[in-house]
Amino acid sequence: MISGKSVLAIIPAREGSKRCPEKNWTLYKNKSTGEIFTLVEWAIRHALASKYIDTICLSSDSDLILAFAKPPVIPLRRPAYLSSDYATSEAVIAHALYSLTTLGEPTVPLHDLFCLLQPTSPLRTAADIDACLELCNRTGNRITSTNPSRQRNGALYVSPTTHFLSDLSLERAEHYVMPLERSLDIDLPSDFSR
Repeated sequence: MISGKSVLAIIPAREGSKRCPEKNWTLYKNKSTGEIFTLVEWAIRHALASKYIDTICLSSDSDLILAFAKPPVIPLRRPAYLSSDYATSEAVIAHALYSLTTLGEPTVPLHDLFCLLQPTSPLRTAADIDACLELCNRTGNRITSTNPSRQRNGALYVSPTTHFLSDLSLERAEHYVMPLERSLDIDLPSDFSR
């Protein structure tokens, strides 16, 4: 919770990847700390270490990936149409937001803010998450992480829930700049050696 606002972390981790099969449960070693975890575990650890995140949701179509969702992480089975190469992040976010509320009776309260934590960014830190949430709370705007060249790096997206639901868009976001050495977005098998 930040300034009385509840925060949901959504970790989207589908099974199929054509360029890097099984990447979400592949081990990645952080070169600076020596720690080794799967990409999904890195995202969960980052979310758990945040001082503001109240609820963590792991969204996947895979039983193997959903098995990583141990309390307090909530497993959310994603339908096949949201697990294809054509499924958008926006559709996955909307599914998570609406799935955690059943017929107006919240099983998990509708959160004021949410952050999207893609597992393919294992060098993101809890401090990055918290800084984005603080910026979003201060400005009321959507926030996306970028590298120093202002190109999106896929590590973080934060938004007030009502802003996102008003247009189902990740666009028109302010930038949170991460150092180049932590702006890793694993998309190919060779990226695991970086």
